[in-house]
Amino acid sequence: MRYFMRSAFVGALLASAPAMAEAPPVSAYGNLPDITAMDIAPDGSRLAAAMTLKGAPTVVVWDSTGKPLVALPAGEAKIRDVQWVGPGHLVVRASQTTAVPAEFRRLRYEAFGSIVLDVDKGTTKQIFEGDQSKLKLTFGHYGMRQIDGKWNLFVSGQGLDREFGNTGYVLNGRTSPGLFKIDVAAMKEKQVATGGDQGEWATWLVDAAGNVGAKLAISNQGGIWRIENSAKKKIVSGVAPDGNVDLVTLGYDGNSVIYSLAPIGSEVQWMEVPLSGGTPKPFLENVPVNRIYRHPVTGSMLGYLEDGKAFPKMADPAIEQTMQQLAASFLGRHPRLEGISPDLTKFIVHTSGNKDSGSWYLIDTVSMNANILGRDYPAISNEAVGPVRIVRYQAADGLQMDGVLTLPPGREAKTLPVVMLPHGGPYSHDTTNFDWWAQAYASRGYAVFQPNFRGSTNRDLAFQRAADGEWGRKMQSDISDGLAELAKQGIVHPRRACIVGGSYGGYAALAGVTLQKDIYKCAVAVAPVSDITDMLIKDDLSMFFGKVGRDSIDRNFGPRSTWSQVSPRDHAQQANAPILLIHGKDDSVVPIYHSTSMKAALERAGKPVELVTLDGEDHWLSTSATRQKMLEAAVAFVERHNPAD
Repeated sequence: MRYFMRSAFVGALLASAPAMAEAPPVSAYGNLPDITAMDIAPDGSRLAAAMTLKGAPTVVVWDSTGKPLVALPAGEAKIRDVQWVGPGHLVVRASQTTAVPAEFRRLRYEAFGSIVLDVDKGTTKQIFEGDQSKLKLTFGHYGMRQIDGKWNLFVSGQGLDREFGNTGYVLNGRTSPGLFKIDVAAMKEKQVATGGDQGEWATWLVDAAGNVGAKLAISNQGGIWRIENSAKKKIVSGVAPDGNVDLVTLGYDGNSVIYSLAPIGSEVQWMEVPLSGGTPKPFLENVPVNRIYRHPVTGSMLGYLEDGKAFPKMADPAIEQTMQQLAASFLGRHPRLEGISPDLTKFIVHTSGNKDSGSWYLIDTVSMNANILGRDYPAISNEAVGPVRIVRYQAADGLQMDGVLTLPPGREAKTLPVVMLPHGGPYSHDTTNFDWWAQAYASRGYAVFQPNFRGSTNRDLAFQRAADGEWGRKMQSDISDGLAELAKQGIVHPRRACIVGGSYGGYAALAGVTLQKDIYKCAVAVAPVSDITDMLIKDDLSMFFGKVGRDSIDRNFGPRSTWSQVSPRDHAQQANAPILLIHGKDDSVVPIYHSTSMKAALERAGKPVELVTLDGEDHWLSTSATRQKMLEAAVAFVERHNPAD
């Protein structure tokens, strides 16, 4: 079949925005994207998107002709995702930062809830609303299914115990969240699976009929795990001391379960076992899978995307051919499937990269049409997007590295001032997709380098394990080794560098001017970790509860006696460049005291430091106003201490 998508056609769409003679204002990059999530109704008749309209999060629904049906402002809630459950109901997953109940140790946490929108009636209701026996929170979504003509959503929720004397309900902490089926039309709920036993955590896979096809339960005291089928029969079990076991998906025919294991010192292994029981066998052995695609209604596996590949490998050869032709049409622009109709004829595709600040398309393989639905950053023209490419280099100890280089549009790549922008996580990685933070600095005349230092997730397990015990050490020198390589190639000036980052990247920014010497002219640290001991002990992250968590800490950070050696706050007196700290007051991941205490330590040492606080902001810079405030302050600080001209 000759596919309708032609490179020339897509190029014409992407070139439709007017060229800009001058760089867009910094605020254009600091805005939240106009579109952050999108989904297509099961019958293909309606589309829905999480959008930012005039700075406010809004859910928008329109029909297949483009006629708007609903525009629902989200108020103070932060929209994280939208999902159709049948053709008439939309589930909006949103979060708010709130005070923690007395049962928890943290002062603030990000509470996730799910709201069902009846599109035709225009009414909304939160799942578990009005039910005093459950927290009004959802801890995960497990798909939609049509059962006896009714559309149902599966979510995990936490039940409560009746308090002594029947005066109310309390959280007992003995059981983990269970699985609930929500009839979205009637807004009736039914628990269909319990959570793990005491000291266990559970996850599930729901089959095409709406039954629990598989349940994984794992103990946080030693990592003992088991997978059960719908009859509650144990079909496979084992021990994962570091907790690295997870359900992946139901198999292609829905009669098997695929799960992942990552034994300590070994690569991630995917195994497949029949739901009826049997001997597990390797699945996609030695294939580095980036993403799994599932049928939106049955939950069965449709295909997968391999790392480094432009299009997915699909079980249906006709669909795979379509994916290949899509990739050819969007060459160099990172096409990514974001929505699939159940009949597999309509696809929502998001693209970004060189000459594309983010675009959304509806691909219809029946009508042979491709319609652009919207852009992430319409104020940033294609010409204003700085060129992006991968640079490979070698660390001081010989480890092979890579990073993402973004160059200023229309400027010669020669002895440029540079912003080193290490990613957060630290267990993630940067790609050549459009990056609003990197592009903002590039628009001001800076080269921007985002090093995928050891521990980044774009390489094999050996590369990731090379980060064990290396916070502030080799993970840090990997960043400055990237700077040295760019200077060696003549792209940047080695004495005109600042280091900027958020979360772990913020830690790296602080470490770059305290643990390292005479490399950077300034540092901008957004929501940074400033003290390792506080992060691991005082912050008391829930992921570290139990023996599994303690073993993970020992492996990743080494003996507690060494933590102070790589904590920037304990080395504030060694700071040798101006520092800007930026922190959201509602940060529930890295509490704001990491910045306030760092500022106090720097002031005691007589070092130049500034602190910008963001009212109502969380760890992820989720609101436009505070994201703009952060970006404008960060860019201005770098321009003041390391001018581009």
